[in-house]
Amino acid sequence: MPAASDSQLAWQSAVASVALTMVGLPLDFFLSRRVDGMPVAPYVVTFGFALLLLALLFVERGSLPVAALHALFLANNIAVAGVLWLTRPTYAEAQRLWLPFEPYRLSVLAIALLAPPRLWVGASTIALFVGSGVLRFFTLDPDVQARLSPAAPVALCAFGVFSVVLLINRLRSRALAEALAASRAKTAVLEGVTRRFLAIRDLANSPLQTLEATMVLLANVPGAEVHAQRMARALERLRAWNALLQESPSAEAWDRERESFDAAKVLGKPAPPS
Repeated sequence: MPAASDSQLAWQSAVASVALTMVGLPLDFFLSRRVDGMPVAPYVVTFGFALLLLALLFVERGSLPVAALHALFLANNIAVAGVLWLTRPTYAEAQRLWLPFEPYRLSVLAIALLAPPRLWVGASTIALFVGSGVLRFFTLDPDVQARLSPAAPVALCAFGVFSVVLLINRLRSRALAEALAASRAKTAVLEGVTRRFLAIRDLANSPLQTLEATMVLLANVPGAEVHAQRMARALERLRAWNALLQESPSAEAWDRERESFDAAKVLGKPAPPS
C-alpha cells in the first residue's frame, strides 16, 4: 500500500482534531451545567466554528493546500484554547468538578498523537496550550491560586515537554518508515535490472556459440580469412561485454528459486530463435 502524502496526512490530522473538539466540547459543557455562572457562549461559538471547519474540510477535500490544512488545524486548537481560557476560572472559583489543567494535559497529549507531519505545527500547538494554561493560572484570583498546588503549572510544563518528545518520536518513526520503504523500492528496481541483464546474457550465449562455430568454418574457406578475422574481433568485443554482465549478479541476493530462471519470461518477451 502506498504511503499517504503530506496533504492526506494533514487533512486527516485536521479532521481528527475537529472531530475530537466536537466530541469533547459537548462533554465538557454537560459537566459545566452543574457549575453556577458557567458561560454558555464560548461552547456554542466554538462548536459552531468546529462544525464549519469540518464541513469545509469535506467539501474542499483534495483541493486545500497543505498550508491551509495546517492553518485549519491551528485555528481549531486556538478556538479550543479560547474556550478553556474563558471557562476554567469559573470551574476554579466553584471549587467543584475541576481538576487543575486536566483539559490542557489531555489536549497536549492528543496533539502529540494527531498533529500533522510538521514539527512546528504540533510543537507550536502544544506550546499554545501549555502557555495559555500557565498564564491562566497566574491570572486567577489570589484566593483561588492559594487553594491550588503551586506545582500545578510545573506539572503542565512537564506534560508539554513529554508531548513534544512523543511528537518528535512519532514523526521520526514515520520518517524512518518512509526511508525504509524507499530503500526497499530501490532494491526491488535494482534486482529487476540485474535479472534483466542476466536474462540478456543467457539469451546471448547460444548466438555467440553459433557465431564462434561459423567463424571457425569460415576461417577454413579460401579467400574468407579477412571476414573470419573481422568476425573474431567482433566476438572478442561481445565476450568482453558478456564478462561485464557476469559481474552484476553479486549485487543481488540469490535464493534457490533464482538459481534457474526462464530468461524470456524475465524479459516479458518470447525467446528469439537460436
